[in-house]
Amino acid sequence: MYNKVYFEISGACNARCPWCQTGLKIINGMREKTHFVSVEDFRKVIRKFRAKRLISPETIISLYNWYEPFLHPQFTEIVEELHRIEQPFSVSTNASKLVLFSGNELQYCRLLRISLPGFSQSSYDKVHGFNFERILENIVGMVKNFRENGFKGDVQLAFLAYQFNLNELAVCRIFADRIGASLSASAASFNGLSMMMSYLDNTMSYDQLKKASKELLLYYIDDVVASCPKDWVCPQHELLVVDEYCNIAVCCGPDKDEPDYLVGNALELSVEEILAKKEAKKNSALCKKCMSMGVPYLGSNLLRL
Repeated sequence: MYNKVYFEISGACNARCPWCQTGLKIINGMREKTHFVSVEDFRKVIRKFRAKRLISPETIISLYNWYEPFLHPQFTEIVEELHRIEQPFSVSTNASKLVLFSGNELQYCRLLRISLPGFSQSSYDKVHGFNFERILENIVGMVKNFRENGFKGDVQLAFLAYQFNLNELAVCRIFADRIGASLSASAASFNGLSMMMSYLDNTMSYDQLKKASKELLLYYIDDVVASCPKDWVCPQHELLVVDEYCNIAVCCGPDKDEPDYLVGNALELSVEEILAKKEAKKNSALCKKCMSMGVPYLGSNLLRL
């Protein structure tokens, strides 16, 4: 049924990104209770999905959504389970923590995506808050270790472009070439459905809007939203999103505070119930509002550099 599943294995993030709903909570001192999916629950959900043909042996399991997967204390065991059943997967990380492997566990990893908020200590001070030189060391060590342990997939540096880091893109490209990685550069945006909606419907606070005008590339957003075809279908309907509690979410965008966020629990629902409830959510107030504002189309058409 699904070619891609976003499985949030970690309920923790250590980056202080001001335009991400998780980073903003950290900045504002609103830390959520940290929860990591257990290896056993992860195993049950994936094997249930496989047995009931909700996913196939070719489905990509993306081990991330909002949080940092490498913070999971048993991340290597999660990967070992996917290796055991020969299930392809991908992972996205901010490279703040170096997790090392010592076997052939990464044979089925198709993508190692590393997010970068720029390529200088100044940019890292403005966004993630990490030591830039340590991040570079971690990236080099991570890529080397992955390739030594069965990884044959793509390494992608995901450069998020802000107004203050555009001059850093060229040197980042040199670094990407040096480590054998591709470089994907796109405009940083409001990473959270409620935040994006508040910008589009003009309810964002003056202080936040003023800060956004100085940091984000916003000039193209209205044109993209206005160009959304009437018959455009949201690609989120073709994805399955599971959070760290094994809850199935309506899509990868909403915060858990949204009333229509939850579809049901993957451990409790039958596959038939999952499909029926997910289909019904297309008509929820949240989905209708999101579509009417053009948010999914914008998310699929962010400015590429």
